[in-house]
Amino acid sequence: MDEDRAQARNPTDLPLSLDVLHLLDRASEESVLRDHEYVGTEHLLLALSQLEDAAAPLLALGIERRRVYTLIDETIRRGNAPVGSDIERPFTSRTKEAFSLAAAAAHELGHSRIDVPHLLVGLMREGLNIGAQALADQGLTEERAFEFARDRGAST
Repeated sequence: MDEDRAQARNPTDLPLSLDVLHLLDRASEESVLRDHEYVGTEHLLLALSQLEDAAAPLLALGIERRRVYTLIDETIRRGNAPVGSDIERPFTSRTKEAFSLAAAAAHELGHSRIDVPHLLVGLMREGLNIGAQALADQGLTEERAFEFARDRGAST
């Protein structure tokens, strides 16, 4: 997904960091692998669990990647039929809400764009989504996610 197209899908008033744009690409790939027609919070979490560099909040927070995959695979079903990888997959309402809450967290921290730690806060603040439930299962709280975003000193 090119940056302009990804920014156009952004459901918030803040721009997305390059790390978040790459995360959206990975989340879309996870959706394709599961034959889904949408990008849900579960896809975002699976994409987050793949990060291994400086943008890898789950590793830093002690979240086990294998456990994430197990929990997601136990929770969601595969789609009924393969869906072309070339179709635009819309965000679920919970994914949109997680992005809105990520933008709010970025605003609270005085940051001018949404970065990966903000998205983690958004997932946890929405709370009812599959991604947040899988993270809470491993002990992550909204407060801890926010502290991580604050301490990480995400983009300004």
